[in-house]
Amino acid sequence: MNNFLFQTHHTRERRHGQDLYRFDKIEIPNGEGVAMPYVWVVEYFTASGIEKLYRRIRRYGWDGARFLGNDPGGTESVISSRRGDGRTWWRMAELTSWSAAYASIEAHRTRLPSGVKSISLIGVSVGKGLTAVVAGFSLEEAVSEGLNDQLNKPHRFEVIRRNGQMAVSQGPKAVVHYRVQRARHKVHRGLRRWMSRSLPGAFARAHHPHPLFEVIFFNVADPAVTETSDHRVENDALRAVGVAEHSVYRVTSDELPGLHLELPGRGDWAPDISENVWSFWGNRRAISLLTSKTGHSGVNAAGYFVGSYTTDFMARFGLTALLRLLRSNASTAHDNARRLHGGTTSRDLKRLRLRTLTTSLDLATLEADIKSYNTRRWRDREPDFYLDYSAWLKKRDEQAGRKRFRPVNLNREERKLQKRLARELVEFDAEYREVLSTVASLGASLDSRRVQRVAIWVSAASLVVALVTLWATQNPPPDLIVGGCSFLGMLGWSLC
Repeated sequence: MNNFLFQTHHTRERRHGQDLYRFDKIEIPNGEGVAMPYVWVVEYFTASGIEKLYRRIRRYGWDGARFLGNDPGGTESVISSRRGDGRTWWRMAELTSWSAAYASIEAHRTRLPSGVKSISLIGVSVGKGLTAVVAGFSLEEAVSEGLNDQLNKPHRFEVIRRNGQMAVSQGPKAVVHYRVQRARHKVHRGLRRWMSRSLPGAFARAHHPHPLFEVIFFNVADPAVTETSDHRVENDALRAVGVAEHSVYRVTSDELPGLHLELPGRGDWAPDISENVWSFWGNRRAISLLTSKTGHSGVNAAGYFVGSYTTDFMARFGLTALLRLLRSNASTAHDNARRLHGGTTSRDLKRLRLRTLTTSLDLATLEADIKSYNTRRWRDREPDFYLDYSAWLKKRDEQAGRKRFRPVNLNREERKLQKRLARELVEFDAEYREVLSTVASLGASLDSRRVQRVAIWVSAASLVVALVTLWATQNPPPDLIVGGCSFLGMLGWSLC
């Protein structure tokens, strides 16, 4: 192993020269650390899976009026929202760990994942055929301490092996990125696992990562500094956690001052963060800005404010992830139709009918639900986020006399994208069902022909049995050879 590391190191040294040692040096300012007080996971329940939500609500005792009777709660809220005459969002349940020092009035004391103090479950009505559940996880300080321990360890050269890849010798800078991102991913995986086991919906059924939103505060790193400087800010804590070090773009909202939104799709520079992860991140100075009108202070209060103010936003952007998942499943079903649906036997056709029925139920009202959800005028929990150039790039464009970039409203773009994806899914389902109905008709014809053949063979066998029985019942039994020759003679065949 030492010989392997020695050869790898000198290969990298020849390739990078003196810059290699800059890449190996961990650069983290004194006092840097992170706080991750809240994480939110979103799950969706379609027409084919809504019964599981009803069963879980009854099983865990979440039925009945909630929060001193202000919310109908339980299955009643879900049913009324899917009828179209209920609330757009409602409190489903409040869960508190047994080890928590205090709990709200109507909280359920129960066993929660490691590092979680409490869970708030909010139902969001998307339409008559789709219901979202946003689970807000309040995390203990031990979770942030675990990230900071990995961030501040004296990492050295290490051989790193990722799934599906060859083992690679990495320097200390790459090792700290890997270790912190893996620790963060472990937290995400535990919360998603709890969601899959407690409230299994569309993402749990597909074994796909749920949409996950989190808020992160840095002690030193500040997005206001990184966006105004046209030079790379040397702070490995940013990339180690999994947010952009030096981005050309910034995504912000005036309603959440001091925070930047990191969008999914960071696999090239943060490969150990799973897909469908959105991050609200900023400096600790943003805490006072977020809590200025709440009457509270501190990291937990700021995290709670972000969650309570962005519930519909999370349901909105998570819905795009759901539509992409359904579109991916549809493409897989199309490409692997022969393997998925089997042959044309009765068992294969039954499985095909069940799969087609499930898909049709989920997509029957999807386009209408998306249209109704997108045209709502009242959005009290969906702040508008805008994608814009960083300040240093704006200044450079201004100096060069280039046309100013107009900020893009991401909420509006998401609604357009969802409309297009929903339309494509409905059209795909109609075409796919038409092909499947043709295949099913051909299969039924083949089955009927098989039945006819079997009936002919059964009739022939019955005739033979009847003749043998007639011969055996006569006393004495006639000579078969003589009888056969006589029968053939009557037909004009003189073979005997």
